[in-house]
Amino acid sequence: PCAPKFQRTLISRILGNRMYVGELHHGEKVYTGKYQLLISPLTFQKCQDILAGRRRRQGRPQLLFSGGLLKCAYCGYSMPGEQINRKLRNGRGFTPHVYYKCTNRYPPEGHPKAVRMSEVRIEDTIRREFAALRMTPEMVEWVHDTIEAVFGESSRLYAYKSQALKRRREELERRQERLLDSYIDGKLDDADYNERLTRTKAELEEVSREIELTGLEPKEGDKVRTVQIFEYSQKIDELWDGSSFEGKREILETISSNRMIDATSLVLTKRCPFDEIEKWAKKKIGEVKGIKFEPCVLMPIFSSPMRV
Repeated sequence: PCAPKFQRTLISRILGNRMYVGELHHGEKVYTGKYQLLISPLTFQKCQDILAGRRRRQGRPQLLFSGGLLKCAYCGYSMPGEQINRKLRNGRGFTPHVYYKCTNRYPPEGHPKAVRMSEVRIEDTIRREFAALRMTPEMVEWVHDTIEAVFGESSRLYAYKSQALKRRREELERRQERLLDSYIDGKLDDADYNERLTRTKAELEEVSREIELTGLEPKEGDKVRTVQIFEYSQKIDELWDGSSFEGKREILETISSNRMIDATSLVLTKRCPFDEIEKWAKKKIGEVKGIKFEPCVLMPIFSSPMRV
């Protein structure tokens, strides 16, 4: 048969050529090209992740943090995992060790030679992050009481504010009618009428916008969901221990938006409201008792768009 037109090595070089994403390499320096990119950096990185996976030995088990969950803190590259089987000293078997490492072949200046971390150490760090969300029983009780009070007060406040705004809108509409009547009767000249009408219309538009916002008042379902999210944060370590492979990945993505590894540590960027819960978890009950929240302080914290 005829020889293939493209050798595998040539295809590999083409797929790994960073010129397609605007990087020009000359010696140890990297320059940014001013031409139109042939593919997006995201597509290019997905291709590199696939190639990195194909280079590893086949038949390996699924790795918990593979698939782009972890990123290099220095260059933003995904950190795929690899399993290394180390022989036991007696020669009668092996011990599997899983590591995740940066696969950037053209790292920027200042990038360490190797950015790598074991799966065991990563999971230990994640467990510590979960533990940081835990509150004392007294703090948990205080949070539940505060949520109850805030949502109850918020509903009353929104009802009162909505009624007041609607009355104000009716008053402004009547003012517009009186201005027109005065203008027709000759009591106002063109300049005076236009000035007063412009101010009235601007105020009417502002009141109408506020009325729309009051339509977003907290409802009973919001309070229930707030409590569910808070309780989820307090038992997340137990959920982690009892979850499957996919369940753990879902928990990690629910809690954090970014998971960056540098030369020494894993840093999780927690999503709202878990970042706020962690701040409160560091406080003692004596620091928070007596704090009076304005209505709806807690609601935006706990009502983020997430599934629990």
